[in-house]
Amino acid sequence: MIGPLLVDIARDFQVSVGTAGLLAAVSAAPQALMSPFAGMVSDRFGRRPTLVLSLAGVAVTLVGAALAPTFALLALARFLAGCVGAFGPTSLMASIGDLFAPARRAQAMGWFNMGFSIAALAGVPAASAVAGLFGWRAAFAVIGAALAVLAIAMRLWYPSVAGASGSSSVAATYHAVRGVPRLGHVLGANFVERSMFGMMMFYVPAFLMLAYGKNAIQVAPFLALVAVGAIAGNVVGGSLGDRLPRAAVFVMAQLAAAAVGFALFGLGVGFAAAVALAALFGLANSTGRPPFLALASELAPDHRGAMFGLIALTNQAAIVVGSALGALVIDAGGYTWFAGLAVLQGLAAGALALPLAAARELPPEIRMSQSKVSQALGAIAATWKLRGLDGLTSLLGRKLYWRYTYVRFAVDLGEWQIEPRGGPVTARKATLDELARIRAARSGLPVQFYADETHGVRHCYLGFVDDQVASVSWVFTHENIVRHMTLEPGEIMLDGAFTLPEFRGRGLLSVVERAILDDARRDGVRFAYTHVAVDNRASLRAVWKTGFRPIGLLHWRWILGVSRTDYLGGAESAATAAGVSFGNAVARA
Repeated sequence: MIGPLLVDIARDFQVSVGTAGLLAAVSAAPQALMSPFAGMVSDRFGRRPTLVLSLAGVAVTLVGAALAPTFALLALARFLAGCVGAFGPTSLMASIGDLFAPARRAQAMGWFNMGFSIAALAGVPAASAVAGLFGWRAAFAVIGAALAVLAIAMRLWYPSVAGASGSSSVAATYHAVRGVPRLGHVLGANFVERSMFGMMMFYVPAFLMLAYGKNAIQVAPFLALVAVGAIAGNVVGGSLGDRLPRAAVFVMAQLAAAAVGFALFGLGVGFAAAVALAALFGLANSTGRPPFLALASELAPDHRGAMFGLIALTNQAAIVVGSALGALVIDAGGYTWFAGLAVLQGLAAGALALPLAAARELPPEIRMSQSKVSQALGAIAATWKLRGLDGLTSLLGRKLYWRYTYVRFAVDLGEWQIEPRGGPVTARKATLDELARIRAARSGLPVQFYADETHGVRHCYLGFVDDQVASVSWVFTHENIVRHMTLEPGEIMLDGAFTLPEFRGRGLLSVVERAILDDARRDGVRFAYTHVAVDNRASLRAVWKTGFRPIGLLHWRWILGVSRTDYLGGAESAATAAGVSFGNAVARA
C-alpha cells in the first residue's frame, strides 16, 4: 500500500520520493529477519495463533503510522509492522501445504497468491483513493481497522492446523531443511524474482504519476488493471503448475516478465500502452509464482513452516534490495537504467531455477503419465493384427468411454526383505524369442501375452505350475511409454499381469512379482510400482503379500479417445481401498 502514498508522504515530510521509498525497506528488513523464527513458531504452536498474532499486530502498527508526527516515527511504526507481519505469510503458505494434496497444491497456491493481487486490485487503489480524498494518514487507519476485523475472523473460523514438527529443536529443524537438495537454487531464484517484482510494482504508481503527469486519484483505476493481470497470472500459473514441470513454468514466466519490464520502462510508450504493459508484467510474473510455491511446499514436508520461513526471509530481503536498488538506479540513470536492471533480474531468476527443472518435483504417488498418440496407434495396429475386427471394436469401445479406480503400490527394494520361494509354482524371466515360440505353439492366448507388440515393452516374466506356462507379467522401465505414471531411471513398473483361468488360486501373481523384484534389486533398481483395480481383491491381496505398500488412489478414464488420470488420495485412502490397515501400511513404509 505504500506505493501510491509515496508522493504525498515525501511532500509532507519534505523528503525525496526515493527516501520515502525506503519505508518499504524499513518494514521488509525486520520481516525478513523474523521470518525463520516465525516458521519455527508456526511449526511448534500451530498456524492459526501465529496468523491472529500477525494480523492484530500489524493493525496496531498501522494506526500508529497514521498518527506519526515525524518521518522517523513513521519509519519506526513500519519497522514494528515488519516484526509482527513476518508471522502471517509463513503460516499461510505452510497451511496450504498442510491442507491440500500435492496434485492440487499449485492451484491452491495460486488462490493464496491471488490474495496479494486482490489486495492490489482492491486495497492499493482504495488506499490511493482514500489518500487522494482524505490524506495518506487516513489510508493507514482504514487498512489497520480492516486487519483488526480480519484477525477476529481468523480466530473464529480459520481451521486449526498444528505444525508437523512441534517437538523438534531449532538446530534439528534447520539442519533438516539445510539438507534439502538444490536449496540454494530455490532460495536464490526466489530472492531474485521477488526483488524484480518488488522493484517493479513498488515504483509503477510513482512512474505513472511522474512520467505522465497524473495524480493519485487519476492513477488509482489503472492500478486496478495491473492487479487484474496479476490475478489472471495466478489462475493460469496454478493450472499449469499441476500439469507441467513447475520449475519450467517458473523459468518461462520470469523470462517473459523481464521482456515486458524492459518494454514498460525502457521504450517510452504512451500512457495507455504503459498501463497495458504493467498489467502484462503482473500476468507474466504471477504465472510463475504458484508452481514455485507448490514446489517449495514439497521440499521439507516435516518442517514446512521452517522451509517457508526461509522462503519468507528471501521474500522480504528481496523487497529491501529491490526497493533500494530501484531508488539507486532511478537517482543515477532514470527509468532507462531501471528497465535494464529488470531484464538482468529476470534472466538471473530463470538461470537459478533451471537446475530445478531437471529435478523430480512430484512424489511418486501423484506422478501421472500423459496419453501418447504413438502408443494409441500402436495398440490399435497390434490389436487388429492379433484379434481382427472384433478385438479392434472392443478396444475402440473402451477408448470412447471407460473408467476405473486403481491403487498405486510401491516398494523400496533397498529395504525389501521378502525372498522368492520354490515349489510347484515357479517364475523366471523369459526372452521375447521364447515367448514367441510359446505363442506360436498355443493359439488363443490373451492379449496380455503380446504386450511387446501392443506396448513395446521388452522385459517379460512367466509363471509356471508343474512346468506349464500359467501366467505372464511385464516390467516397464523409464524407457517405455507407461500408461499410468512417469518413471525415472532406477524405477520399474509391473503391469500387464495375467493368469490363465485354469491356474488361478495358486498364488502365481505373488510368486512372479517376487522373482521380478529379486532380479531388479540385483540389477540396481531402487523403486518398483504396480497398479491394481480396487475391485480386484485377489490381486490386491497378492500385491500386499509380495511386500508392496499402497501409496496413492487414482482414477483412470478414457473419454472420446483422451486418457486422463486423476489423483484421488494418498496412502490412507489407498490403504482403505486396498483393504489393509493404514497403520500396517505405514509400518511397512
